[in-house]
Amino acid sequence: MKRNLKMGVSAPGGNASKGSLRYTISIPPVMAQELGITPEDRDIILTLEDHKITIEKGEVKELIKFTGVKAAVGQFNGWQGHAEIMLNRESGKVWCDVFANGQEWIEYSEEVSRLMSKSTVRMDERDDKTSMREINERAEVMMKTE
Repeated sequence: MKRNLKMGVSAPGGNASKGSLRYTISIPPVMAQELGITPEDRDIILTLEDHKITIEKGEVKELIKFTGVKAAVGQFNGWQGHAEIMLNRESGKVWCDVFANGQEWIEYSEEVSRLMSKSTVRMDERDDKTSMREINERAEVMMKTE
């Protein structure tokens, strides 16, 4: 089934920046029904590849917003000793544990993963620094692999 449609173009309103535009299309009811889209179940996956837009029925997965990253990075960077940045993969919470020496640690449940650590034992690691960007990237990778 194929249809020629016109794309709607309008100003988005709200807090949108000056000059920004909103692009919309309306899908014919027969196509929505063919995909199994109902008012109660309307999640779709929209893909742009090779200059073609594909719409398919699918479940929208919520993105996890990582919280506590700024505080964890500040604590990690300010500590000249054993420190570990941790991630709770269920909640998206990030925090930093600091210890007096490299022989200490905290046991966590299996949904918690270590994103980064540095040690007091190795002098070349004592001043290691990280960034919010690096921690967010590591957290995203961890969420995909676990």
